[in-house]
Amino acid sequence: MKTAIASVLVAACISANASAMSIELRGERGDRRRVIHLEGDIKPGDVKRIRKVIADLRKRHEVLRGFVIMNSPGGEVLESFYLMDLFANTQQPILIKGDCLSACGFIAAGLAATGNLYLDETAAVAVHRVYDLHGRDDLQASLEAAQMLAEDGVPPSIVYKIVSTSSTRLSDITGDLRLMLATRVRN
Repeated sequence: MKTAIASVLVAACISANASAMSIELRGERGDRRRVIHLEGDIKPGDVKRIRKVIADLRKRHEVLRGFVIMNSPGGEVLESFYLMDLFANTQQPILIKGDCLSACGFIAAGLAATGNLYLDETAAVAVHRVYDLHGRDDLQASLEAAQMLAEDGVPPSIVYKIVSTSSTRLSDITGDLRLMLATRVRN
């Protein structure tokens, strides 16, 4: 993560009264392999909590099986970039089931560029501009986030939707991601 934009993105987040992301481990009884399900708003501290869950699995000699499954209406932008870095660095594949909106869409776009993203048939991914604590569009933070994603290989069609869509609307990028992933498989 580029630290130059961290201070800009810190101020750009979703409402503070939303609840934190739930982290649930699932697996068959007696099976030492687990699947992590992440659901809800992305909040500060989520990455730390997920790292702890993974460390606890290792201590119990359990392993992650397959995908981390994610469904989120969005949340804080900076934490979403930390999540994206965590999953990209661990090469843990992410499966989007259901909605992945706003800041979650940033994660999906970044992970699609790394090849660590999979979309369930129910996946709906959408983005918009970053907004500040007062709910106003923050064009500077949006441009910085979009630039980081572009540098990571996110295509211009998605970058454009991030900077051009008001924070009061959503722009669907599901088709863009499916095309991006299909193109990667062929190459």
